[in-house]
Amino acid sequence: MNRKQKKLYRSIGFAILILFLGFIVNDQLRKLGNRISGEYLQELISTESKGLYQLNFDDIDLNILRQSLNLKNISLSATPANREDSINAKNLYEARVGEVNISLESVLRIYTQKELVVDGIEVIDPLLFMTKINPEKKPLKFGRETGELYDVISEYLDLLQINYLKVRSGTVEHSPSNFRLKAIDFSVENFQVSQERNRKKIFYSEAINLGVNQQSILLPDSIHELSFEGFELSTKDSILNFNNFKINPRKDIDPGVVFQQEKQNVYDIDIPTLELKGINYLKAYEDNFLVVKEVNIPKPQIKIQSVLKSKKQNTEQAENSIGASLLALFDLIEVDKLKIKEGGLNLTLKGDNQQRFLSDNISIDLFNIQLDSTQRDIQNIIHYFEHATVEINDYDYLLPDNLHNIKFKKLNFNTIDSTLLVQNLEIKPSRSLEDSTMTQFNLSLPVMRIDGIAHRDIYDNERVNLKSLALRNSVITITPPYLKNSENQKAMITPERLSDILVKYLSEVKLKKFSVLNTDLNVGNTLKGKSLNIESHLLKLDSGLHSWHMIADSTLINGQELVFKMNSGDFSVSSFQSQNNLHSLDLTDVNFTYKEQRDRLTVEYLNVKGVQLDSILNRKKINIDSLTLFKPKLNLSYKEFSQPSKEKREWTFSEKPINILLKEGDLSYQIDEFRNLSIADFDVELNYDNQVKFFQVTANKLSLTDDKLKHQIRLARLSLPKNQSNLSLKDLHINPYHQNDSFSISIKVPEISFTNFNQNELLQNQRFEADSMLTRITQLNYRGSNNLKKYFKSSNEKNNKLNLAIKNSKINLLGSSILLIDNSKEVSQLLTSDAQLTVRNLTFPKNENSNFGFADDFTIKNKTMAFYSPSKDTISLKNLTLNSFRKTGEIEEFLFTGAKNNTSLAFGDIKLMNLNFDDYINRQRINVHEISSAKTSINLQINGENSSISRGIPMPFKSIKIQQLHSENINIELYHQEKKRSYFIRKADLSVNRLALDSILNPKKIHHQLNSVVFTGKNYRENFGKNYTVTAEDYTFRYPEAAFSANAIKLRSQYDRFEYSKHINYQNDWFKLDVSTLKAKNLNIDSLLNSQKFILNKLEVQDGDFTVFRDLNVPHNDNRIVPMPQKLLSELEFAFQVDTVFVNSDIHIHIIPKETSGIGTMTLNIDEGHIFNLRTHHFKNENPLVLQAKGQLNEKADFSTKVEFPIPSEKSEFRFMGTVGALDLRALNEMLIPLGAIEIRSGANEEVNINFQGNEDYAEGLMEFRYNNLKINLLDRETYQSKGFGNNLKTIFANSFVVSSKNPRWFSLQEGNIFFERIKSRSIFNLWAKALLSGAVSSIGINKSKEEAKAYYKENKEEVMENEN
Repeated sequence: MNRKQKKLYRSIGFAILILFLGFIVNDQLRKLGNRISGEYLQELISTESKGLYQLNFDDIDLNILRQSLNLKNISLSATPANREDSINAKNLYEARVGEVNISLESVLRIYTQKELVVDGIEVIDPLLFMTKINPEKKPLKFGRETGELYDVISEYLDLLQINYLKVRSGTVEHSPSNFRLKAIDFSVENFQVSQERNRKKIFYSEAINLGVNQQSILLPDSIHELSFEGFELSTKDSILNFNNFKINPRKDIDPGVVFQQEKQNVYDIDIPTLELKGINYLKAYEDNFLVVKEVNIPKPQIKIQSVLKSKKQNTEQAENSIGASLLALFDLIEVDKLKIKEGGLNLTLKGDNQQRFLSDNISIDLFNIQLDSTQRDIQNIIHYFEHATVEINDYDYLLPDNLHNIKFKKLNFNTIDSTLLVQNLEIKPSRSLEDSTMTQFNLSLPVMRIDGIAHRDIYDNERVNLKSLALRNSVITITPPYLKNSENQKAMITPERLSDILVKYLSEVKLKKFSVLNTDLNVGNTLKGKSLNIESHLLKLDSGLHSWHMIADSTLINGQELVFKMNSGDFSVSSFQSQNNLHSLDLTDVNFTYKEQRDRLTVEYLNVKGVQLDSILNRKKINIDSLTLFKPKLNLSYKEFSQPSKEKREWTFSEKPINILLKEGDLSYQIDEFRNLSIADFDVELNYDNQVKFFQVTANKLSLTDDKLKHQIRLARLSLPKNQSNLSLKDLHINPYHQNDSFSISIKVPEISFTNFNQNELLQNQRFEADSMLTRITQLNYRGSNNLKKYFKSSNEKNNKLNLAIKNSKINLLGSSILLIDNSKEVSQLLTSDAQLTVRNLTFPKNENSNFGFADDFTIKNKTMAFYSPSKDTISLKNLTLNSFRKTGEIEEFLFTGAKNNTSLAFGDIKLMNLNFDDYINRQRINVHEISSAKTSINLQINGENSSISRGIPMPFKSIKIQQLHSENINIELYHQEKKRSYFIRKADLSVNRLALDSILNPKKIHHQLNSVVFTGKNYRENFGKNYTVTAEDYTFRYPEAAFSANAIKLRSQYDRFEYSKHINYQNDWFKLDVSTLKAKNLNIDSLLNSQKFILNKLEVQDGDFTVFRDLNVPHNDNRIVPMPQKLLSELEFAFQVDTVFVNSDIHIHIIPKETSGIGTMTLNIDEGHIFNLRTHHFKNENPLVLQAKGQLNEKADFSTKVEFPIPSEKSEFRFMGTVGALDLRALNEMLIPLGAIEIRSGANEEVNINFQGNEDYAEGLMEFRYNNLKINLLDRETYQSKGFGNNLKTIFANSFVVSSKNPRWFSLQEGNIFFERIKSRSIFNLWAKALLSGAVSSIGINKSKEEAKAYYKENKEEVMENEN
């Protein structure tokens, strides 16, 4: 072990020894100090309390090193022997302390002077029982009681002079108040008891800190408990803080019973933090005054149910009020500034009416609060403070009327600058009142600002006097009261009713300026307004208010939307403005809709002047001076006018006239179920004085739509100039708006003008009256049924509302097209142009006193008119004129054109005289005295296969009577389709006397419906055959004589007789005919019209001259078969029968022989020629057809003939008989020389008797030819000369041996045999000529005819025998 180690060990040993010795010394000193300290403390308590209290403890421990003294299980109690001395004491105290730690400034003085010099004391878990000695039963004051406690403590610590005192987890119980505090932490720094050392220190200390945790205290009302989690008091900072401060009803009681039945207040208060700053603890100790500079209460939740004094309920104010509780602690409470931040308040006040206040976020700043023991009425809370600023958020409050709740999002109230600002304010009924007699309000005000509030005047005098009140972006709904079980609401808020509501709460309201900005207003189901703006100056509301016009010195109102509901309909506007103290009103976008109807009225701008608002609202009496409507739009329904209202009319008009002006209006009116009227633009100026009077009317773009007829009437402009009586309509159009093949009307009318239009008659009696009407129709198109009643109601309807009376009317129709469809879907069309109608005294509906029902007189003029029938027939008229006053009519041209242009009739210069228009208009009968026409043209086409005449043609009238009918210059063309040729009548005249027809025209009996007809014509000209023309100078037909006559008849070929041969291929006769007179008598009209059979009694041809020419050089058509007369008549389709034909004519026959240059000529001068029983096969008559003629042959010899044709006859048989008188036979050389190259040199005929018969095959008979001195020359055929040996020889031979020079000869008459086999390509006249020639040849000695007969019989034996059989 070295020296260092030894030295270390020694040091350690000495240290241990010293420690051991120190421990022993310390232990002995500690025990001594414990004894001295304990005795010192016990003696101190006993001495200072004068023996009243004694101190005991279980253990005391002095720690010399730490300079501390520890006591455990300490008790302080009054000694029983000295308890009677407590009579002079204010309180008795008992304490039990778990542990006390005393920090000492000097331990040495315990041993040297036997005293404790204390630096500080820490008390742990003390329990203090404090009993108030109060024989006089004085009210207990919290400040005084705590001051007395501190006074006692200060007496006991007077000698200690400690720097600090700390109490941890202490508990205090007070009797008899049963007040108890626990978990108290108390701290005092720089504590000096002596007042002489530092009087300015509050409680004689630099800083006192008091903390209390988890306390629950039963309040004096035995209903509520006060509790808090933490309590901190600091005199150094002059603050007092509570954490989770609460006042709640005890859990074992029912708050509802306490409030409703026991009439006591109920509090439910939760304050997370209660902070008091600048507390004057000296005042609280010395004067029991709580004087605080600032109180902060952030985010409290306060629910108070308070019972107020009520005369109605016969209740007194509850005693357990907050004020009473506060004043129970202090005699006076003064707070410079009280701040409640973002608190929640639910306040219910029960007095005459139950009121409720509810806000989830309220901030209140109260300034200079002073509350003494005399102030306990919460209703006078306004007097507790000098000024206040209040910010309330999420407010909910039951108003004193016990009906409405008031809510707002935020309220700022400042008594310093006298302003109130409310955001999102709502006032609503708190419950549903279906049968209420109270006015209900429902207000939503985003912003309300009030300036210049005299707040104390409101509470003290129930009087509101404001500098300004402004509402912004609000919604106000007022539900007026209505009678129980009644449907009639008292919809209007009258000034008197508003006063009645006001005086329940306030005696007077005055505002220097009242303004409402962008506010919506609803009054029951009657009135709704949006974006309302009001500015009133010097507004006053009191019991003397009787008129809205007197509510303020000046009022200006405007808004964006307004809806006014009435029993008759809804009235709304998009913006409005009222000036002149509500006497004038400007509205925009006005809209009125009739109840339960489509009727509607909209107005873009409406100005009303001279408004008497009280009369309108209170008495529903429209009292205004003038009304101006800009762009009104009316939507009306016939139901409003046609169905009488079941409700009593709400509104009446004042007695004074109202001037009304409508500008740029628009009308839509449903006239009935199908018809709608619209006017796109109209201006009207009128006056209403129990009746309407128009000053000016202008309307544009009028339209009448008929959904049933699918048509629309459009009118461009209607004008009634100001202060004039002239009415004009311009650009009238009628058109279908939907494609309709069955019905269509299109009309264009540029202008209709009326003069002296009587508007009073129209408005009062619904009668349209005017002096004159002038209109021009440029187009009229119609397509539809010919029965207009199918589309339009009859004008005779008794319920027809239209009433029309115009003195003079003139209508010009430039053009029209009318398509009429009958029941068979057949279409007819009528076209007109430049028509004019003039009417005198036009009336509608019919006037029984008028000449024509609808008018007294009229004139119709029409330039052109065309009618197209369903069968495509056309009727056109030109320059038609009808005059009912003169009873005349004129038609310049009437034209009828048949379908496919096969028929046409044209009449020119038609005149009607003494035409009875009344008969036609009222009875559909035509009665005219005389009709005449100056020119007539008729073109007809005849179809041979179908030429029957209709038996009944419907006429567009019931009957027609014409006394005289005259038509001149008639020209007729008749075209036969089968024959493809035309027949003409030219320059004819027609005269009819007394024609009478009914509604059905029967052409076959028309001749029975007239007295007489005379038809005359001139210059008749007609193509006959291929190359001929027939003309007549004049002709006449008469009825009832049924006679026809024609004069100067001519038949002419277009070629002369020689040129004619060049234009034919086969032999054909060339004719030339002249007849002086042709007469047809007793024509059977009935047979002709009904059976298409031409039956004539007699036909006369007088002074005729007939020339026949034939050129034998033209080839003959041997293949043609020419029928016999019977055959011809049997094949004719046209049926005719002529009893007698008389002919007086000369017949000239000219024949050019073949290959020669001469012309054979013969003349028959017929003085009397007859044809009897001429008929076709259609007539069943056994009498034969007979031809008879008497006359001269070549103007030399008399002759007579008779030919009989049996009818019917299969072989066309006939019998020919004739005689020829004395004749110089040389007269026959004109025919014999050219044709036979034979010249009769001499000879005289005494008599010729002819008798033969024949048929379609041959002719056979006898001829007695008596003559003398017959000599002939045989001539050269080229030169027609008899010179030359050969010709002389032949002549001698013929005269000597062939020809008999006379007959009879030798007293024997040689009969000539007649026989000739018919050439069937030749006519019967050829057969007769050849048969006569064969008889003549046979008579002069040549028996050729007999031989030919024998040869024919031999060849046709069987046929001849069959014919004979």
